[in-house]
Amino acid sequence: MSVIEPLLRQPAAQAIGWALLHFLWQGTLVAGIAAVLLSMLRRSAADVRYVVASIALAVMLTMPVVTAVQMFQSADRSTNAILPRDDARTTSASGVRAPQPRPQTIDVGRGVMSVRSSVVAPQPSIVRLSRLLPTFMLVWLSGVLLLTLRLLTGWWWIHRLRTHGVAPASARLQQVAARLARKLHISGAVTLLESALVEVPTVVGWLKPVVLLPASALAGLAPQQLEAILAHEFAHIRRHDYLVNLLQMFVETLLFYHPAVWWLSRRIRHEREHCCDDLAVALCGDPVAYAGALADLEDVASAFRRKHRMTRKDLMPRHHFVAATGGSLLHRIRRLLGAPDAHDTHGPAWFGGGVAVLLVCGAVLAAQARQTPATTATSAAAPAQPAVAATTVVAATTVTKPAVASTRAPIATTIASTAPAAASTAVQRPGDDPAAAMAAAAARIREAADALRARASTMASAPAATAEARAAMDAAAARVGEVSQSIHNTQHGSSGNWVWSHNGEKLAVKYNGEFEFTDDDADVRWISPGGSLQISDAALIGRHTVEIRDTGAELQRRYWVNGSERPYEPEGRQWLHDHLPRFVRNTGIGAERRVARILKSGGPPAVLAEIGRIEGDYVKGVYYTQLFKQATLDPQTFRQTISQAGRDIHSDYGLATLLISIVDRLPADDQSRGTYFEAARGIRSDYELHRVYTSLLKRGPVSASLLAKVLQNATSIGSDYELSQLLQQIVAQQPLDSQTRGPFFAALETIGSDYERHRVLKAAVARPDVDDATIAAALQAAATGSSDYERASFLLETLKGHGIGGGARVPFFTALGRVQSGYERGRVLQAVARQPNASHDALLSALQSAKGMTGGYELAQVLTAVADTHTLTGDLREAYLDAADRLQGYDQGRVMTALVKSERRK
Repeated sequence: MSVIEPLLRQPAAQAIGWALLHFLWQGTLVAGIAAVLLSMLRRSAADVRYVVASIALAVMLTMPVVTAVQMFQSADRSTNAILPRDDARTTSASGVRAPQPRPQTIDVGRGVMSVRSSVVAPQPSIVRLSRLLPTFMLVWLSGVLLLTLRLLTGWWWIHRLRTHGVAPASARLQQVAARLARKLHISGAVTLLESALVEVPTVVGWLKPVVLLPASALAGLAPQQLEAILAHEFAHIRRHDYLVNLLQMFVETLLFYHPAVWWLSRRIRHEREHCCDDLAVALCGDPVAYAGALADLEDVASAFRRKHRMTRKDLMPRHHFVAATGGSLLHRIRRLLGAPDAHDTHGPAWFGGGVAVLLVCGAVLAAQARQTPATTATSAAAPAQPAVAATTVVAATTVTKPAVASTRAPIATTIASTAPAAASTAVQRPGDDPAAAMAAAAARIREAADALRARASTMASAPAATAEARAAMDAAAARVGEVSQSIHNTQHGSSGNWVWSHNGEKLAVKYNGEFEFTDDDADVRWISPGGSLQISDAALIGRHTVEIRDTGAELQRRYWVNGSERPYEPEGRQWLHDHLPRFVRNTGIGAERRVARILKSGGPPAVLAEIGRIEGDYVKGVYYTQLFKQATLDPQTFRQTISQAGRDIHSDYGLATLLISIVDRLPADDQSRGTYFEAARGIRSDYELHRVYTSLLKRGPVSASLLAKVLQNATSIGSDYELSQLLQQIVAQQPLDSQTRGPFFAALETIGSDYERHRVLKAAVARPDVDDATIAAALQAAATGSSDYERASFLLETLKGHGIGGGARVPFFTALGRVQSGYERGRVLQAVARQPNASHDALLSALQSAKGMTGGYELAQVLTAVADTHTLTGDLREAYLDAADRLQGYDQGRVMTALVKSERRK
């Protein structure tokens, strides 16, 4: 300690030490403000809370820096303004003139004091803190060193994860990853690896991100679940969360001694997972399926840990990467069912920016409160010098100068200017219980997210478009509020819980055993022996609870209000009669028996009327499914029911699941199939729409008129991959004719990916019975792409499979003329030239196309291939010589030699 103590008593070190001590109250103040604001924003979107928490952490890092700079500059100016140069060498840290010969420093631990008093005694608390300051600094440095070692160890482990126990992911997963990267506009390369060392999908790296997929998850999750989890990981990459996480660990390392830093950093990590959950839900289209994927992933990870006898802490340093299972899994799953829209009226993005500005202003005002006006210190500096020289004790002072304030202003301005940018970055994104599934609120949330993504490109540049988008989001949020509903069901054997909420109303049922309701659903008819049923509105004030228990001889009924038992008759019975039917109807509990009872009494119209009274999409889907399953519907009633389901169910996943479940019962006539496709038009999710279309098309070819209508509707699919898969399935199933060819290639034109366009064109001409008109149309479509490689590859495939005779020659060479690459055009022309049965017109078109090539070597290769394979006379010879005139030197010589050899073969 004696060696390092002189260093710790230097002015800069003491300024840092006092700044770290001041941060104890500063950090508490910032954390308190952040906690209040986050509590106010608890019903707003996760990205708004994420911005507020991140800016609060940035303010925490900024405050000790600003304080240290101010104290160091103030101490330096105080020394120059108050102490004579000769006396400064003998002033102790507390301001007491000491006889020791070693140099002493000015203590910066005091606050601002007026120097109009010439003799001021040091405060005892300041003296004690000054003596302990070197010890505190040494402890702080030790903690920083240990945590830095922790960081370095973590980085070494992360680097090891990227190189040990890994293998390239399958081609299918690579395609899924490429599609997700396109949807999220991730321009950089993302490496996808299978790893035996991770338990959950994990993202490591920032500039060159790597997604590690555990082998156990690949075997234990369905393809759709893997895609949903991958969407979460790619959301981390799109948001640059790995870099933000590194900056968090930097702040945690420097300010480790304050609990508020760890609390706020943990809150940021939780909100980060919520933001990525929202983005993943927007991509996969269904919160319930995604929540199920999270739950299954946790099961797979738990099995992995049990197999290897590990805990979470045994596997890897958790804070050094971002993964799909961060945060509280149970809280995340519950949140997915009832999460508000990312831009609802409870917490708009501008409010997050305003909160950030308030945090910054609070930090600046707190710093200013510790200083006196600069004019006071400046005016008192001159007369104070004699007093200092004559007195024995002088307390250290902090002189405020305008320069100190000017150094603070740019920092505050920088933080304030970054607040709107951070908020803007956070909101640029497109937008539980697996057994209970999705209510109407989730459908409205996805609708608002889709509307936001559609307007995202115009919001940045057009204020009018911004206002229009905000109005649309507010309207969507209002519709969410009208039908906000959630259902939660937990079951363990013959016991469990049902919780239903709707616009503030709530009803919870806890049961043990089996039970059956009366026909009017207003009471309980039967409970299995020893079973019980408890029904409560779960209100904080005025809670009503009814408990019904089987006692062997009869059903015992009891009634409570606010925990106080009251007679069941008549108040309890009336409360149960008023609330139970709505609960039974809107939770889907006992739906199979209810539908059977209603069918028996009133037939399908009665069931449809009952469905009309149900408030949630998921439960409507359950009742529709039971209706199709239990009733024998004539074609007309079947079509009416499908149409009503398409209007009633707003959840993409719910409507798609229903339509797929009834496809085998669909009447075979075109009118019923047309109604089926018309109902599917309400689905906005590309993935779900593709699933529905595929399920019906798998039953066999459809009529040309119906297929034309399907192709026209398919243009609404925005995903290149999903539309490409659908078009490939169509041409593989049935040939195109004059009625379907136009809509087919019109749908193809909406695909932006050259790779997906090539896949569709290849499938269109791959049929053995393909006609010339379809080939010509495919060649015309190939001319509109932008990739020379994909266009040239398709032309080679067409040439090999069908040749270029008849009406295919002109569109073939038209498409070839769009190929700018000399290499790609050359390999197509060489293939044409090497066909021994190539027609005169085809060779002439090839030589004319070769004339437009830019590369001398590639042109020479084409001409020599023509001369080596064919005998050139007449206009072919003239075209050959015209092309050869573009060559020089060696290339021209070998081309002319090949022509001479060709003429000798006459």
